[in-house]
Amino acid sequence: MTLFTYNPQKKVKIGDYSYLTTVNGSMNEEFLRGFLVSNGIEPFIFREAISSSMPLNITNLSETDFYVSSEDLDTARELLKEIENS
Repeated sequence: MTLFTYNPQKKVKIGDYSYLTTVNGSMNEEFLRGFLVSNGIEPFIFREAISSSMPLNITNLSETDFYVSSEDLDTARELLKEIENS
């Protein structure tokens, strides 16, 4: 099972931040946020409004998009590969 999904239809940039990945569920969101921060990357997190009011782990209702500084994008992608391969 994959924790992270890349959706090419998502907005690729928000200001100086570039789209990294999408996760489902608050546990995956907290895990990825903590992992990135512990590796020196501060993510910009965009979640659907309903997911912040209900701890859902189903379908698109609990999707969270992760953006990172454009200068950190390559490093963040490598970190995701490490997680996926472990």
